[in-house]
Amino acid sequence: MRFRRIITILHKWLGLALSLWLLLIAVTGSLLLFKTELLQLTYPQLNLPETPSQKQAAQIFDQHPANYGFLPSEYHPWVETVDDQGSHHYYSAEGELLLSRPAMSDWIDWMVEFHHHLFLHDLGKELQGIFGIGCLLLIFSGLIKWWPRKRWSKKDFSIRLSKPSEKQWGQTLWQSHRTFGVILFVPILIAVATGTAMMYSTVVGSALKTLFPQEGEVRPVVEVPTVKSASWQERFAVAEVIMPEARPKLISWASNSMRMTQPEEWHKNGRTRIAFDPQTHQITEWTNIREQTLGYRLAQKVYPLHIANIGGNTYLTLIFLSGLALIMLSATGVWFWVWCRQKRRVRN
Repeated sequence: MRFRRIITILHKWLGLALSLWLLLIAVTGSLLLFKTELLQLTYPQLNLPETPSQKQAAQIFDQHPANYGFLPSEYHPWVETVDDQGSHHYYSAEGELLLSRPAMSDWIDWMVEFHHHLFLHDLGKELQGIFGIGCLLLIFSGLIKWWPRKRWSKKDFSIRLSKPSEKQWGQTLWQSHRTFGVILFVPILIAVATGTAMMYSTVVGSALKTLFPQEGEVRPVVEVPTVKSASWQERFAVAEVIMPEARPKLISWASNSMRMTQPEEWHKNGRTRIAFDPQTHQITEWTNIREQTLGYRLAQKVYPLHIANIGGNTYLTLIFLSGLALIMLSATGVWFWVWCRQKRRVRN
């Protein structure tokens, strides 16, 4: 009994302390699951009749160097480059500049920055990690608080519907809070745990490498072709020779490198990488995700899980529902607390 009492107190005060942060993070995170669609809705010129090819992207990259760039994909159905000032530039298959978005110039960028760093840069990232740990305690304490002492029954999941003006409204708030939290506990846990893990990526990565040190595949002997120029088309062709299954996703002028995905990778930009010498153009570094330890490969699945980069529409729907549930849990939890306080005042 004393343990449940402590859990109840912990859940209440953690919920009140984190409610506003959780509400805003859930709203922005839920919307950012559809960032591509939001960009196309905000900027109709990004609704292209066809997705540019890799060859067309290479030509645009050669003509418009920047800091880094994204090849066309389902997440970037256009050619996109980002300059040193953080401005995004979007191109059609013909190389026509469709749009330039300066950094923090629209509501989408503001959402991204808040969701990632709370507008506080490195301090915001540290706070996100602390709040994330607090949120994990919150959802586990809620589960323990709900867990039936004896048998489960329909009452443990029931919701008595009423209006805010009715006496039973407090019961509706409490039961809604409890039931939706329990039903969607797993996707909520995945969303919060992966988001928190991303804030502590170095620690999480090191822990997974220690727990799962199994080595990956041995690199096959491959004759690396000579690279004669800085042309991205030529670099893509060389990459296809040494890693036929990998597909380029992101290029960097700053580091003279490209990132690619293997078919089994979940990360939308991949963790397979090739770097080139800026003078001789020859390959100076070649990293294949398949050669990495099991722990490293597991660590690279955290981000894709958080942004629903796997599982198709089914998993996307679950993560989206977890965001809606967190919004609802924040609102009903605070509302129920306010309702209880008002009831006490009336009695007194």
